[in-house]
Amino acid sequence: LIQHFFLAGKPFAIFGVDPVGPTLGHEIAERHAARLGKQYGVDWVTWGYRTLQLPMILGLKRDIPGTIQRDYQGRSLEQFPIMRGIRSARDLSLIVDVTPSATVEIWIQYFHGAVGTPVGYAPTAVMAPEAYPYLQSKQLVGMLAGIKGAAEYAALLDEHYEEELSWKYPPMRAMNAISIAHVLIVALIILGNYQYFTRHRRRREQS
Repeated sequence: LIQHFFLAGKPFAIFGVDPVGPTLGHEIAERHAARLGKQYGVDWVTWGYRTLQLPMILGLKRDIPGTIQRDYQGRSLEQFPIMRGIRSARDLSLIVDVTPSATVEIWIQYFHGAVGTPVGYAPTAVMAPEAYPYLQSKQLVGMLAGIKGAAEYAALLDEHYEEELSWKYPPMRAMNAISIAHVLIVALIILGNYQYFTRHRRRREQS
């Protein structure tokens, strides 16, 4: 996602309700920004970590600079060119929830439902089925379901930005590993069932 935003010239903010998420996202953004010549505060900004509380959510919807106020290093958001014209959630083109937690309903309810801000979702694969009703009802504009979704997304990006892309851990390679793991699991299940029925048959013959 971060590579795509940079390559498409779409400014973005990194924000999270989990302490690890913004830190990881900022590290990834810094790595690609250095490679692609992007500037912090102009092409992207890191709002950092905030606790998931209703006053914060409501404040984010109505007054982003007044609620967030400072970036991850404590600098005023007003000093960054990227924040010009950004007052409320109505000024955001897209919110993407990348999460292993069930937080997407919050963004749908308070942002898409209340002010019409489009919401995308990137959950783990096991959480994806719960979100399909939101996708079908167009309360979500798109979803990347686990590593499979990441691999499909990466394949689409390769068609348009093949020479500019850089993967530290290519999603397509991860998908190959998961496919092999699934085959091994099926093989072990078959082997386990074979041994069970073989032992059961031997016991019957002995008795």
